[in-house]
Amino acid sequence: MIEDIEIVIPAGIKYLGEYMDMLPENCIFNKNLVGCGGTTVALACKHNYVICVPFVSLIQNKIAQHKNILGVYKDTKVKEIKEYLADKSIEYKKIMVTYDSLPKLEKYLNPKDYKLLVDEYRLLFNCYSFRNKAIKKLLTIYETYQSYCFMTATLLEREFILTELKDVP
Repeated sequence: MIEDIEIVIPAGIKYLGEYMDMLPENCIFNKNLVGCGGTTVALACKHNYVICVPFVSLIQNKIAQHKNILGVYKDTKVKEIKEYLADKSIEYKKIMVTYDSLPKLEKYLNPKDYKLLVDEYRLLFNCYSFRNKAIKKLLTIYETYQSYCFMTATLLEREFILTELKDVP
């Protein structure tokens, strides 16, 4: 049985970035009590990150707030991906990609050079039946990244965790 580890965040903390500068690694991270700022921690840290999200609107929202983020979804051209990855002026690459477009991105980067954040993790369970191909692909490659974090602000009971993630703490 997987043992849960509790991270105690002091009272009064509104955003995760006020308390941590790195997300926990190789785990499912339930941030329900401090529900704000997890994606921003990944965007602000000094590491390359692929942030996998369920909806294009989440990508567009973060692109509007932060510079030097590459958004990868259906309309993204391969040329844009290659140019961003080759841009030496960007010290830490931050790539936001939809669950469905992750295979498009993975052809052009070495996952060992990136940490992976799967945001809105609970939606993997919710979307499994109608986005099955995308979710299955994600669940077969997440361990190829330097590290991974499945993050949610809505707790999923252990009985509903996908079989592919049953051994992830």
